[in-house]
Amino acid sequence: MLHLGIKPEQKIGTVLHAIRVHDKTASPKARTSIESKILYDVVGVLRCIRHFYGKKPIEFVLNDIDARWEGLALPETQNLARQDYNYI
Repeated sequence: MLHLGIKPEQKIGTVLHAIRVHDKTASPKARTSIESKILYDVVGVLRCIRHFYGKKPIEFVLNDIDARWEGLALPETQNLARQDYNYI
């Protein structure tokens, strides 16, 4: 079954673009597709925590996360990240 009539091979360029711009080294303006914004938001905070966990003081991690969610591409993920942070 094809989703919305789009064949998988037609999504290759979109997927490669999302992978190419999924981290914070890429400009937010480079994330032009919804797929790239979702991938950035989903992977970003988790990658940050994994990278710094156990290597930096907790204050550094908390400050970095605070700055990170402000850079999230979608308002929905900004809201979810803030809710999770406040809960924790």
